[in-house]
Amino acid sequence: MSRIEPLPADQLAEFAEFFDPVEKAMGFKPTANMIMARRPEIMKHVGRLALTIMAEDGALDLPLKWMIAHLASLSAGCSYCTAHTLSNGHDFGVPLDQIEQIWSYETSDRFTDAERAALAFAQVASLKPSGATDAHFEELHKYWSDDQIVEMVAVVSFFGFMTSFNDNLDVTLEDKPLEFAKAHGLEAQGWVVRGGRS
Repeated sequence: MSRIEPLPADQLAEFAEFFDPVEKAMGFKPTANMIMARRPEIMKHVGRLALTIMAEDGALDLPLKWMIAHLASLSAGCSYCTAHTLSNGHDFGVPLDQIEQIWSYETSDRFTDAERAALAFAQVASLKPSGATDAHFEELHKYWSDDQIVEMVAVVSFFGFMTSFNDNLDVTLEDKPLEFAKAHGLEAQGWVVRGGRS
């Protein structure tokens, strides 16, 4: 059970701009956001930011954003975000073969050199302090524009906020991402579900 109870679904009408598209894409309302809704202004702003960064194509396409989010969440150690980004990544277009090989992106032939540079950056950029070096940015610049790199940093930074929020509140993971994570090898990477789930 989460350390703070989520608001009941019947008290979320004012956040329909966020919850309606998210529930349509994911099939459920995320527990983390239902807890965040206890502070409406925070929920509204974080919800808009989430939709802008993670639900709209920008300088990067959505599947790559979700793969970046996954590696950042895995490195940060957030059980909730790691499962969500894996499951959501599939919902937003990451093929299953990439999902199942994402932890070996450095050697798997399912990833391009450009994707490898982005994922290597995501893996170290989420550490505190950041592990990103000039060498990471030199590698990124071989394949990506400044605008695309800024968007990568935005994805990692957004999940820095979300991993801290979810870890501190020990947010209960919903059934769909839990089952998806178990079915697609996340436990083999050392992932352990938290938030009152077993």
